[in-house]
Amino acid sequence: MDGLRKRRAPGRPSRLNAEQLQLAAELYRSGPRTAGFQTDRWTTERFAGAIRARFGIQYDPDHVGRIIHRLGLRERVRSHRSRADVLYGPLSAPVLSHAEAAPAS
Repeated sequence: MDGLRKRRAPGRPSRLNAEQLQLAAELYRSGPRTAGFQTDRWTTERFAGAIRARFGIQYDPDHVGRIIHRLGLRERVRSHRSRADVLYGPLSAPVLSHAEAAPAS
C-alpha cells in the first residue's frame, strides 16, 4: 500500500549541484556589478547569464526566478496593475478621470 500513497513527483534533477547552488547564492548576494553588469539590480535574465558565464549551464530566466526563490534570496513579489482611468477620492468612491467623464448636457 505504500506505493499508492500520494507524493510529490521529484522532477528532473538540478543541473547545478549543491556546491554550485551555494556559489550561485554567493554570486547573487555579491551583486550584479561584481558579475560585470552596469547596475545594482538583478533580473532573472541577468542572473541566468551570470550562471551561464560562471558554470556553463544555461537556464531559462523564468526557471532562474524559481531558483532564486528556492534559495531564499528574494521573495516573489506580484505587482498589481492599477487602472489609470479610475481615481479614488474620499471614502474610496471611484471618480472618473476627465477623459471618461460624460459631457454636461
